[in-house]
Amino acid sequence: MTLHEFAAAPIEECYHPIERPQNAKLRDLVALWHKRPPDGFEIGRDIPSRRFAPLLSHILFWEPIDGGVDYTLRLCGEALHLRFGDDAVGKRFTELVAPEVVPAFLEAGRRMLTEDRCACFDMNLVRQEPVEGRFKLHFELVVFPVWAHGRTGRWILNGTYYFL
Repeated sequence: MTLHEFAAAPIEECYHPIERPQNAKLRDLVALWHKRPPDGFEIGRDIPSRRFAPLLSHILFWEPIDGGVDYTLRLCGEALHLRFGDDAVGKRFTELVAPEVVPAFLEAGRRMLTEDRCACFDMNLVRQEPVEGRFKLHFELVVFPVWAHGRTGRWILNGTYYFL
């Protein structure tokens, strides 16, 4: 499936890195990152847990393909269907995100996995077809690496909150 075949795919997307999210829940997610265990967060051990419970509907996980040349969406919280529409799990990053931002975000993902760091972004997108009646979305992202279940590899955790 190409990007333009996916109705909820953005036709225009822009972002800029931010020092700190405005959204309180995302600030909580950044605080969790700073208090992470010395060996990092692991899906199944640390996530889900009570400290992540209030955030789970706004979290998704990306599994790297071939060292980060693309990512597969593995789990997507309920609130995130506003961003990606229905049935996005299993799709590749390059199918879900506007082409103009793909290279920068793929590189950012590789850097986060390599450098074990957290990043925050402010995002705006416009799409061809509405999702829940919305053609435009403004939201913030907090992104950081986590271990897949069983520590079989590193994935990217992505927390998202919308300005509706």
